[in-house]
Amino acid sequence: MEASRAASNIGFWSLGGSRSTVNLVTVVMGSQSA
Repeated sequence: MEASRAASNIGFWSLGGSRSTVNLVTVVMGSQSA
């Protein structure tokens, strides 16, 4: 799911990395699910 990954990256930078851990886990989980 490249679109989801891109969305997660955009959200990460928009938040200034304040929730980097949450986003990282989300990306990893999404990659494994796909």
